[in-house]
Amino acid sequence: MNFREKHQERRPRDLHDISHLFLSSAHSAAVAAPPHALVALACADDGPWRAFAGAGLARALESAGLDVTLLETGRALPNAGFYFALGPGAYLRPVLDPRAVVSGPPAGPLRFHYARDPSRLPLPPREGGVPGRARIVIFAFSRSAVGTRPAVPSIFRDLLSATSGREPQAPDGSDPHGGRVALVTAGPDDPDRYLGAVRGSFEEEFPGAPVLALYGADGGDDPGAARGAITAGMARRCPPALDLFGGIAASLLQRLARGREAAG
Repeated sequence: MNFREKHQERRPRDLHDISHLFLSSAHSAAVAAPPHALVALACADDGPWRAFAGAGLARALESAGLDVTLLETGRALPNAGFYFALGPGAYLRPVLDPRAVVSGPPAGPLRFHYARDPSRLPLPPREGGVPGRARIVIFAFSRSAVGTRPAVPSIFRDLLSATSGREPQAPDGSDPHGGRVALVTAGPDDPDRYLGAVRGSFEEEFPGAPVLALYGADGGDDPGAARGAITAGMARRCPPALDLFGGIAASLLQRLARGREAAG
């Protein structure tokens, strides 16, 4: 048996195998990850990247055993409610009322809120959640949520305080965030490299925090999903499959766990 044949035999053969491998590895990483974490999900403006990536990453992390809240903001539709199969009267409300907040419990303990204006998003409660589960909040946004400024919206600081249960400390030469924050970029970078600029801004504000990329021209970890499979999945009105987002979710949890260990 040559190397190629041996490698092919070990490759997952179907979605059940992929899901099993992801869940078995991600559960271990979830146990080691910090009990509270906040992830900024910066997305390309072209296509439904913000909604699709937000729904996919949230579902993958919830499947790994985490208590997940997805907060999404931006002017373009659809929002993640489309992929969570909420009724049109729910996910299309902002068309008639720009001040509307779309909310829904898509599945299990996963919670979801969308608002065109980030200031209208509810802050996660400091207490509560699912007993025994690490808590993670995903804040998904695109350029339309912040104008032309290539940075994570200012509400991220308020979310960090609410997620961690305490006020963020001032930088003092050490990592004050203890592996509690991360950035994931999703989608192809636009010509003026908006996503790349967001990465740079985030790394300056949170040095040493995990930064990963999904289908980006701006580098980062390869989640192991084919580009064609991701873009094809965008047309389906259902949560993205684990084989598309399981890899990036597992990498994120492992990086957060390492950050927690480094912070002591």
